[in-house]
Amino acid sequence: MKPILNLSISEKTKWVKNIADKYKLHSICVEGNCPNREKCFQRGNITFMILGDTCTRNCTFCSVNKGKPQTVDPMEANNIAEAIAELKPHHIVVTSVTRDDLSDGGASQFYEVARKIKEVDSDILLELLVPDFKGDDKAFDILLEAPLDIFGHNLETVDRLYPILRPMADYSLSLSVLERGAKHGFIPKTGIMVGCGESVREVEKLMKEVVSTGCKIITIGQYLQPSKFALKVKEYIDDKIFSHYREYGASLGLETFSAPLVRSSYIADLSSEELKTLKEWR
Repeated sequence: MKPILNLSISEKTKWVKNIADKYKLHSICVEGNCPNREKCFQRGNITFMILGDTCTRNCTFCSVNKGKPQTVDPMEANNIAEAIAELKPHHIVVTSVTRDDLSDGGASQFYEVARKIKEVDSDILLELLVPDFKGDDKAFDILLEAPLDIFGHNLETVDRLYPILRPMADYSLSLSVLERGAKHGFIPKTGIMVGCGESVREVEKLMKEVVSTGCKIITIGQYLQPSKFALKVKEYIDDKIFSHYREYGASLGLETFSAPLVRSSYIADLSSEELKTLKEWR
């Protein structure tokens, strides 16, 4: 359960940020310049980003540092567990930078973080948002033994735009990652951005392919340029199109959260029923 805090909105934000700073932890909220970060902090939520703050890939939509990463912090799992003990969330999302420099892509660190979190609270709903690990079987053998609940891997965009947005990734490989999670019995989840030059038909095709992997949940949000160096926005998508994606997803049996400020970890702790009554995400 959430801690009962008699704090103002600004004090709650400071409280969450101070916990992250205290344990020397990174978050995609800050490193990715997420437009929802203050809202999440005000609700006592944060999405931790493990394996450092520097990514080995060159995705053009992302503001996370790129280059030669740091040595993996051996205390990171313990520090996240300590932070979780203070935050007391009922749902937590943990993601990472991509670490192609590591022999297992960081899978063992994900495993250790998940294990430590569940030791703090076995009832916590744990969502891991993972990279593709280059499709390495040994990495997935490690990862899939982690005590997680929701298995997240973001497609980010349609197949045609991968060379522009994700030049070091592969669309088919990402679909296979989702399939791995589904076959292992986890709840698979993915997310994409729109407004990057894709067509409605391309998004519909992607949604069908997502369903074919066994994936149950998709988030669709407006791409917003996170820094002056990132890819420019091609189009601001009309609310009617976001509504169409929700309806189309429902017709496929895909739980679809589609609106401009939707992100894969934003208000991830709320149930579908709670989301139906929350107007800010639609």
